[in-house]
Amino acid sequence: MQDISYQEVGHVGVIKRGLCSDVAGLGRLAQIVGRELAAELLFTGEMIDAERARQIGLVSRVVDDEQVMPVALELAEKIAANPPLAVTATKRGLRLALDPDWNEFGRWVTATQTSLFTTEDHREGVRSFLEKREPRYVGR
Repeated sequence: MQDISYQEVGHVGVIKRGLCSDVAGLGRLAQIVGRELAAELLFTGEMIDAERARQIGLVSRVVDDEQVMPVALELAEKIAANPPLAVTATKRGLRLALDPDWNEFGRWVTATQTSLFTTEDHREGVRSFLEKREPRYVGR
C-alpha cells in the first residue's frame, strides 16, 4: 500500500510552503472529514497513508494497485445498471445539498493566496523545500 500525501495533490501540504489550501482543500476536505480533522490535517501538513484516508472517509475503499481497474469497472457497471436520469438527478441533488457558494469562497481563496504569495514565509517555505531542510518562518 502506497502512502498518499495531500501535498502531492495540492491540499494539506501547502501550509509548509507558506500558503493556505485551495477551495477544494478547505471546503471539500472539511465536508468529508469534518471541520476539526480537516483543521488538524491542514494546519499540520500531515501526510497520511491510504488506510488512514479510508478510515476518515476521504476514500471509500483501498485496493492493491493491480485491482484498481477491475474494482473501478465493477463499480461503474453497478452504477450504469441504474436508471440514468435518476443517477443524474441524484448527482445534482448531492451537489445542491453539499456545496456552499463556491464563487464567493473562490474569490476569498484567490485574494488570500495572492496576499500569501508575497510573504517572506512563502519564500522561505519554497526555499526550504528546494534546499531539503526544515523551514524557519518569521510571520511576515
